Amino acid sequence: MNRKLQKKKLLVPGAAFYGRVSSKNAQNPETSYTRQFRDVTERLVKPRSNTIVKEYFDIESGLEEDRKHYQEMLADAQKGLFSEIYIAMVDRLGRNVAEGLRAFELLEELGIRVRIASNPELDSWTPSGRMMLGVLLSSARYESDVIGKRALGGMVTKVLQGGWSWKAPDGYINKEERIPGIDRDNTNGKYRHWIEIDPEQSKIWREAFDMLFQGIKCKYICDELHKRGYTLCTGTPFVKIRPDGSRLRAISTLSRVFHNPFYAGLIYIRNHFDDDEIPDDVFIVKGDWPPIVTVEEFETAQRILEKRDQH
Repeated sequence: MNRKLQKKKLLVPGAAFYGRVSSKNAQNPETSYTRQFRDVTERLVKPRSNTIVKEYFDIESGLEEDRKHYQEMLADAQKGLFSEIYIAMVDRLGRNVAEGLRAFELLEELGIRVRIASNPELDSWTPSGRMMLGVLLSSARYESDVIGKRALGGMVTKVLQGGWSWKAPDGYINKEERIPGIDRDNTNGKYRHWIEIDPEQSKIWREAFDMLFQGIKCKYICDELHKRGYTLCTGTPFVKIRPDGSRLRAISTLSRVFHNPFYAGLIYIRNHFDDDEIPDDVFIVKGDWPPIVTVEEFETAQRILEKRDQH
């Protein structure tokens, strides 16, 4: 008997849903997940009267092959835990053409069909379907490159105006709200994003800077912050006590904060973009969030750190 047919008989009936959103859009992953799952439900699940038996969702670039839940999905496929995979668009499995085709071929060898909500009639098991699949993956990669370039331009514009397009550092919070007038049932609605001071964590970093100004070395600042019961926003302590009693201090984290102009309400543009993406005469921009230290204090911190580095 054909090896592929033998594997088909071992599959658990039902479909798995795999969704993915690029890490660049990770501020609102729930919206993308809802939209993808809705498309799959309306165009694939209901017409086939099928059941979703398992869901997988990654917040990571499709160019990365070692996505946690993607790899978990492939492992479960090899165990035969479902008979089909449903995705919203062809590029959800991967924007890399070679990786995308490899995933389709692997699942096909296991007897698992991949159904695409945006192209519900496409059958990748046929010669014409396989050819169309390659075309769609190539188009998705091209579209990704175009969108990425456009998004980069938007990020440059926002930064030049004092905005911030990334996750804020410890001591600050990323905030968002739906723009008034947008239909709340529309999951593609636009949002306004801004940065606010974290009332609790900002106090920790203000005290850390104050200790630096007093001439206290970073390792002792870590000890004092730990003694006061403070931790990083992730819950990681400033000092970890090893079983042998030795102390592992978060000195590198402390140093990164002391060198980060964000805490003075500044953006060093060339830290984030290549020279050809911004005007030649622009280097520092004032951010539109409240600083934890003044510009003068930040410059003082740099002099202190530079002097210590010389020693």
